[in-house]
Amino acid sequence: MNGEHYRSVRHLGVADVETADFMRVETTLSEITEFGGMMAVTGEVGLGKSFAVLSGVREVCQQLGLPWYWVESGVTPSVLKVTKKVAKQMGLTIRHHDDVTDIVIDALSLQPCVVVVDEIQTLTLNGLAQMRTLHEGTDGATTLVLVGAGSKASERLDSSKEITSRLEGHINFTRLDEQAMVSALKEYHPQLKAQNVTLLQSIDRVYGNGNFREWVKLFGRAMKHGREAGHGGALQRNDLKMALNGFGVDPKDVGLR
Repeated sequence: MNGEHYRSVRHLGVADVETADFMRVETTLSEITEFGGMMAVTGEVGLGKSFAVLSGVREVCQQLGLPWYWVESGVTPSVLKVTKKVAKQMGLTIRHHDDVTDIVIDALSLQPCVVVVDEIQTLTLNGLAQMRTLHEGTDGATTLVLVGAGSKASERLDSSKEITSRLEGHINFTRLDEQAMVSALKEYHPQLKAQNVTLLQSIDRVYGNGNFREWVKLFGRAMKHGREAGHGGALQRNDLKMALNGFGVDPKDVGLR
């Protein structure tokens, strides 16, 4: 899933950064699981949507003792294919002549649960309609979370009034402004907290542009360089310089000489 960028640096001791959008996901999810509602989470690639949903789903489902299932729609999925993906995540056995929709609805209706469908920008309108069918067929037992990236995800939702009219919440992730990004970075890891504010602001203007995924990649590469250079886990300015070089950024452009 798209939270892979964040999991890949988990061993570095990073913390979950609870931005306003991040917290809204868990709050909304907690509210709609009480009655099996539907919500959508959209925004540009790399803003932490999938990671926020994953964290929120884990937290809420652990608190309530609910099972949850994560489905990535994939590239140009048919209605049947995405329905079978839900069935597979649930561990259901589907035979050739089975009515997959009925089987999935029956299984989802057995107990309250949360279903997350990621990458909805690849779904057709029929695919979105199928998600509504699965959701409504369980008569309030299933909480449905739709996650998508880019303008195409929002366009898909806007074109499906049957979906938008049933959404209990639609959270659109936006890029962090400079001040919010620096605050988030200092919360993210002690080695970033120790960095000069002006330096972090300069790097964000030239490289990060308010996109947290870009910062995660840069930080991971800088820390890797530091380990290889024998810095003992302390982030040095030279580590940042080498990491920026690796992404095609001249360190002089951010004040690193």
